[in-house]
Amino acid sequence: MEKLEQIKQTLSEIDDRTPDALCVAFSLGYRVSPAPAPGEEDRVASFAASVLPPPPLVSEDADANEPGELHEVPLASTSEDDATKVLRMEWASCYLPDHDEDAHFGHDEAGVLGVADGVGGYRNRGVDAAAFSRGLMTSAFMHVLAIKPGTAVCPYTLLERAYDETVASAASGASTTVILSLAGSVLKWAYIGDSAFAVLRGGNIVHRSRAQQSYFNCPFQISAGGKGDSIAKADVGEMPVRDGDVVVAGTDGMFDNVFDAELERVVRMGTAQGYSPKNMADVVAGIAYEMSRSPTKDSPFSTEYQKQAAGVGFHGGKPDDITVVVAFIRDLSRSVAKRKTRATMEKLEQIKQTLSEIDHRTPDALRVAFRLGYRVSPAPAPGEEDRVASLVASVLPPPPPLVSEDADANKPGQVPLASTSEDDAAKVLRMEWASCYLPDHDEDAHFGHDEAGVVGVVDGVGGYRDLGEDAAAFSRGLMASAFMHVLAIEPGTPVCPYALLERAYDETVASTASGASTAVILSLAGATLKWAYIGDSAFAVLRGGNIVHRSRAQQSYFNCPFQLSSPGEGDSIAEANVGEIAVRDGDVVVVGTDGLFDNVFDAELERVRMGTAQGYSPKNMADVVAGIAYEMSRSPTKDSPFSTEGHKQAPGDRFHGGKPDDITVVVTFISDLS
Repeated sequence: MEKLEQIKQTLSEIDDRTPDALCVAFSLGYRVSPAPAPGEEDRVASFAASVLPPPPLVSEDADANEPGELHEVPLASTSEDDATKVLRMEWASCYLPDHDEDAHFGHDEAGVLGVADGVGGYRNRGVDAAAFSRGLMTSAFMHVLAIKPGTAVCPYTLLERAYDETVASAASGASTTVILSLAGSVLKWAYIGDSAFAVLRGGNIVHRSRAQQSYFNCPFQISAGGKGDSIAKADVGEMPVRDGDVVVAGTDGMFDNVFDAELERVVRMGTAQGYSPKNMADVVAGIAYEMSRSPTKDSPFSTEYQKQAAGVGFHGGKPDDITVVVAFIRDLSRSVAKRKTRATMEKLEQIKQTLSEIDHRTPDALRVAFRLGYRVSPAPAPGEEDRVASLVASVLPPPPPLVSEDADANKPGQVPLASTSEDDAAKVLRMEWASCYLPDHDEDAHFGHDEAGVVGVVDGVGGYRDLGEDAAAFSRGLMASAFMHVLAIEPGTPVCPYALLERAYDETVASTASGASTAVILSLAGATLKWAYIGDSAFAVLRGGNIVHRSRAQQSYFNCPFQLSSPGEGDSIAEANVGEIAVRDGDVVVVGTDGLFDNVFDAELERVRMGTAQGYSPKNMADVVAGIAYEMSRSPTKDSPFSTEGHKQAPGDRFHGGKPDDITVVVTFISDLS
């Protein structure tokens, strides 16, 4: 039931009946909400019927999960029009560990994702069965990070290099794996074993990988020392894809528990109801989890087992690590055209979609609360209740007073920092993060790693753009290098933000990357949040909706922050501000570039405590904060932290409004893992 509750929370923006509807539709045999009284409508069953076709009937002699049997929709070739589209892979994942031996990665910009499954048999020999799978994915991901943007990735070459490096590292164990890449309108793959993928079009599977097995439940696997199968046995291929296709990749923990026809039903429902890749990955993984624990419902694994051992009445699922990666194939050229033709309302619609699980009035409530001056829904008629204003009043305190020119409205440190108790210090805290990036010149970069408890944000200095240089090169180099170091750290090892920033700086300088960058890196070690930053990329720690710590911008003068670049051109890494603060369960940390903090006053940031009250996820909150910053950056009249500071520096200058810029927002929830 725990995992079902996780799905229920994930899907709350769609319909509160969805988790029970899935139980009904997939014959899981139980439901959370009570059954209807005699004569009452069964809302759950009706809902299931409205969004899902009847479940497939699986006979004992039917090869229900044999790839190709369900391909009722022919794979049409890609037209010239499809081939000219700029396709992009938007991915998300869900991992439900059992023995914690799966690994995966993905990279939107490069259009690459990978999944690996450590062979559990090594666990019985006292060997770390996760070492080889994690080594493969880490090495592959580091190679992807090092590839020049726009370079097509060959999955087999990438797998081969990752394999060679993992073997050279003397990693123990063995692994199955699949790597997919998108090049233009062609999806390419390389896989070995039973880590698998399916491509769905219009909710129907048009391609499904075939498991490579030596015999039942013994898949091909790669390992060190010539003990496994040759990398040359990898299945390699490609197929045309188009805008709207959905790619689902996963380990056998998924495909051993979910029939292809059932996977199609989830994707159809998700597409019809507007699921995000994360929603869909969570649903598929949750269904696989529930089925893996079912003692009675036949699964692809039990069905195949019955064929191999005739007369053995084994039923039920197969408990295992479950990794699901869902990638949506999007037409980037169409979205770029929309960005060019649609103004500020587009970003507001993005917020509106993100916040649909809370209340359709929320975007207007945000406008009212932050005095953005307009709203989408019509104003109430005379005498009617203003539902938007009522919502604002119910979840937000009165708006902060208008900022006077002599008030330091964005000065950090307005709320005293309470110490952490011994009880707080003993808790096992974890950092759960999500981000939103709204590019202007596309020179920001960021990364995060939940397990290591590390996040980083950088902002390429735009002045280099005017010099004809790539103003994003240094910032991206810093984040790529820092992230690779985090991936290489042994799990459980505390990360020193300054040491990480210093190493990333040295490597970026050595790479001769052009440009300069501000930066901030945060890490969670026990109950202590540590930081290192340089310039005006900043962060704030909120407790109970109040800022208890806020970084102070380092500037040579107004609008000229400290910055890292090649030696002799920027500021010294030694000038980075370094420190730490005790945090506790429930704290919220907001990290961002100046595109956020130049447009949103601290008092306004605190007002997003509405998100905590209404149960926002980190992603919801990041989207809201970034969207508000975006709207304010485009406002010609509302004073911003940037314009307020400009008034102080130039008293006669009557500049008002926000500051258009790249906006990166990373929101992390500090939660008690114990």
